[in-house]
Amino acid sequence: MFTAAIDSSGIALASTRDNERQQLPVTGARRETVQLPGGETLRELDLATEGPRPLIDLKEAVYERKINTSAFEWQYLKHPSRDRLRVFVVENEGHIIASTTRLPATIRLGGADCHAYFNVDSMVHPAHRRKGRMRDLYLFARTQVDDTPIFFSKGSSRQIAPLLVSIGHRAITPNTYLVSYPSAPRWLMSRLHLGPARSALDATIPDGFEDHRVIDRFGPAFDELFGRTADSFAAIFKRDAVYMNWRYVDVPHRRYLRFARFSGDKLVGVVVISIDDGQARIVDLLWDPSTIEGPSRLVRFAHTVCERNRAVRVACFATHPEVREALNRAGFYDRGETPRFSAFVPADRELAFAHASPMHVLDGDGDTEFS
Repeated sequence: MFTAAIDSSGIALASTRDNERQQLPVTGARRETVQLPGGETLRELDLATEGPRPLIDLKEAVYERKINTSAFEWQYLKHPSRDRLRVFVVENEGHIIASTTRLPATIRLGGADCHAYFNVDSMVHPAHRRKGRMRDLYLFARTQVDDTPIFFSKGSSRQIAPLLVSIGHRAITPNTYLVSYPSAPRWLMSRLHLGPARSALDATIPDGFEDHRVIDRFGPAFDELFGRTADSFAAIFKRDAVYMNWRYVDVPHRRYLRFARFSGDKLVGVVVISIDDGQARIVDLLWDPSTIEGPSRLVRFAHTVCERNRAVRVACFATHPEVREALNRAGFYDRGETPRFSAFVPADRELAFAHASPMHVLDGDGDTEFS
């Protein structure tokens, strides 16, 4: 094992090994422990051997409510890349008092795939806050992965955003939602709490969009679409049918409408929409850049579906300029709402990341939309 003292900045000062470093089944992962000056221990939580209960208990203490265990199992135990998912904790007298999770992703930068993680579920027990434990955890997590991934944060709270900047995160821009209010009377009624009762989602294809179809499950056609188009983007998070089914079909606590656009028999676009209690989001969108209309027709289609489902508000977080332009043309505008999207880029990824603009990132990337 590995033990070390940590100074006030969270940087390891010294270390000793009493045996060889133990390798996880995941390439580039290691398990080490760090002893903090106050007696707490930084370490990795092994969900396979320790089970999820310590993490669930902490989450329930932090949010003061019962956790949806089906959603937890879906995120942690059924993720397609669960062998890469990492949970780092602070332990005090046998109890987990803080944790942060690294949700695995793969980002394609200039045609090359790079390991990446989203920083998610970062929390400290109410009795142990304001002691710098989250800073300790974030810095510790970086030392435990050797394959130099890029660490992304999206949906960071106002409290944690300054911490991320202080430890080297940089904002990725544009960094705002674009929003639309399809019906002024409907918006007014919602403000008066007089909106319609929740009803089943309408997934029928609107008139004029006969080139779209409902997706039941994702399959080889989607993999072909991503393989054909991914290298057209400077940076895009890798998707395949397995991931898309996990993310948008088999998810137990969210409802999504999933649609495909065809040109003849060829799949040329996919859009995923969430609608809940009048609040709609365009969550995922992929298009074939060789099509004349680009993402515009998919955006117009999605907005029409949201209107048909009596959405009060439609929002879309998007970083790619073509998507943002298509949203603007469809009546969306920037209200300055931001999920505070940022990244920590290791030195040996700087050159590749410097050419990663424009990125194609949406709400469906990371956990912002489903957590």
